[in-house]
Amino acid sequence: MKKFLLIIFLSMSLLLATACGKVIYPISDSGYKEETQNKNERLILSGSTSLTKLCNAIGEKFMEKYPNVYVEKLDTGSGAATKDVISGAASIGNLSRELKDYENPEQFNSIVIAYDGIALILNNNNPIRALTSQEVREIFKGEIKNWNEIGGNDELISLIGREESSGTRDGFESAFNIEGQCVYDVEYPEAGDILAKVSKDIGAIGYASLFNVSGDVHAVNIDGIEPSEQNILDGLYSVSRPFIQIYKKNNNDDNIKKWFEFLTSSQGVEIIKREKLIPVVINAM
Repeated sequence: MKKFLLIIFLSMSLLLATACGKVIYPISDSGYKEETQNKNERLILSGSTSLTKLCNAIGEKFMEKYPNVYVEKLDTGSGAATKDVISGAASIGNLSRELKDYENPEQFNSIVIAYDGIALILNNNNPIRALTSQEVREIFKGEIKNWNEIGGNDELISLIGREESSGTRDGFESAFNIEGQCVYDVEYPEAGDILAKVSKDIGAIGYASLFNVSGDVHAVNIDGIEPSEQNILDGLYSVSRPFIQIYKKNNNDDNIKKWFEFLTSSQGVEIIKREKLIPVVINAM
């Protein structure tokens, strides 16, 4: 009976701890860190899913340096970044594209933290290794419907894209001046979904962050230019996009200042490089 009561007591304690905001989360392969109300400050980032991996990597090291601050990344898409910052749901917004005029950019401080290339990806069994910009436009507008029209296999083309609010989609369509003209067969919310679909469909074409390309897909050259970090830096490969973080003007939150100072540090730059992005000179707060 005593043993039974002890089990009930322990279960209730766990429920109460959870209700009070106490959670356990992994910080490494070798251990766990207890997150309690002792972390009395929060820095919430919201927006582009393309920045998730980078923000998680930065956030982990940031919390090691500032143990009283808890960094949380919300995957809401680039389209939600400005709304979340204005409403106060997030301190920092993430976008994988430039701010739009309708998003009232004058309300924000906007900082480019890195650049990323956008790759056009095909199934590895598709022999096509290069496309012209004109062919890309005609493919995604549905004017070229079979790969044999441009020297490939007799396979119907399957157009795979991101959802409408995606910064990657915006960057891709803007680069080829085909905004709102693409006739996608399937639209996905995540880059991983596109990679998985193209890897299984020999007729598929999609787009994704250059540095996510691996496995059963390959990136094609555009207008004879290989999608590479050096070609992006040299301005030769133009299908690229900025990774941008925004916060409200006149927001003097010390944690926002610390975040951008950390991004400019040697440790922050090293993380950006490790995530296979192109670092830039960041003007901190």
